[in-house]
Formats: sequence, structure tokens, C-alpha cells
Amino acid sequence: MRTSPARYDPAVNPEAAAVDPADVRRVETQLGALVRRTRSFIAESASDVHPEIGTTGYAMLARLVDAGPTRATELVDVFDTDKATISRQAAHLEALGLVSREADPSDRRAQIITVTADGRRRIEAARKRNQRRLRAGLAEWDADDVRELGRLLERFNGLDLR
Repeated sequence: MRTSPARYDPAVNPEAAAVDPADVRRVETQLGALVRRTRSFIAESASDVHPEIGTTGYAMLARLVDAGPTRATELVDVFDTDKATISRQAAHLEALGLVSREADPSDRRAQIITVTADGRRRIEAARKRNQRRLRAGLAEWDADDVRELGRLLERFNGLDLR
């Protein structure tokens, strides 16, 4: 669920004015650092899966593992990209043996993209490595802090920042 931008507009919500601009700047700075670290983390994960897939291919493959067989047009929406990009990624992943593509039986013009057993195995192995890395990095943290970080990230990711 997205949070309404009006909730943070002092004209609509007087409590919103209580947010210190320095705190907002800190969030912005830390968000930038998080994005950079996340890119690096995903790049390493992609390399773990296959040295030729890159971050976009990794994200698409991981999405397919989670969602199951998916129409290419749905992936266009999920990744907010164009059909050509999805088509190129799917072709590349297929050439590496990580996905298969078939015509959609309900619309022969559309494609259904499915993760192969090898693609699934590789993503699951990368995710296990990621979880070990995160567990090791968070080992010194209090369990309640880890839970709160997850809750706050989930809440943040629900914001509509457009």
C-alpha cells in the first residue's frame, strides 16, 4: 500500500511540519549509500548466478523464480522498461540455459518466460549466499533492531515518491 504524499504536506497534516529538514537530508544521504551498496550486492549475486547475466538479468531471473512463468508484457510493467529490453534479456537468459520461452497459449503473439531447473538452482544458491552474508553482517545487531530495519524498509518501499 502506498502512503499518500498529502500525509507529509504540512498544509494537510500539521504534524508533518515537525520533520527536521536535517533528518530528511540524512535519509536522502543514507538512501544514496544504500542504493550504491545494493547495486554492488546485486552485481555480486548476478556474478554468482552466471558471470554473463549482469544485474538486470539477475533481477529478471529472481523475479521469475518468485512469480513463476510470466508473460513478457508483465515483466515490462514490473521493471518499468520497454519490450525490447525484456526481449533481449529473455533471449540472453535463454541462451545461457536459465529460462525458456514459449508462446502464450491464450495469445500466440505473447511469450511466457519460465525459469529452467538450472536457473532456479542458481538463484536459490545465490540467495542462500546472500542470506549468509546478511546474517554475518547483522550478527552484532540486536534481533529487535533487525526486525525493525525490515519493518521500516518495507514501510519506506511502500511510499509513493513520485
